[in-house]
Amino acid sequence: MSDAAASQSAVIIRLTTEVSGMRTDMQALVQGLTLMVETQATQSEMLQQLLEAASQDGSDENSMEALMRKLTAALDRMTAVQIGTQREMARLGKRMAGAIIRGAGSVEGNEGGLV
Repeated sequence: MSDAAASQSAVIIRLTTEVSGMRTDMQALVQGLTLMVETQATQSEMLQQLLEAASQDGSDENSMEALMRKLTAALDRMTAVQIGTQREMARLGKRMAGAIIRGAGSVEGNEGGLV
């Protein structure tokens, strides 16, 4: 194997590894977004129940209190998912930028003409 072919092969292996890592990051991001959508659906249901409880007689105070606790818990879960999603997005952006820079540098530095 010539030096140019070995160099091209190394660049391809490195880029393949980077793409594989980005795919894993994207899967984590999709999972986080899926959880966020599920949490929003739960939150919508809680809000509907809250509105129904608020429109009932005042004799059922404990029911309203329980609904408020559930709503607060749903909001806490949603916040945690959003924070995780934001972190994953920031990591993914950095990894993609690094991979593009490394890939471009490898291609530019490769005299074998890998395009």
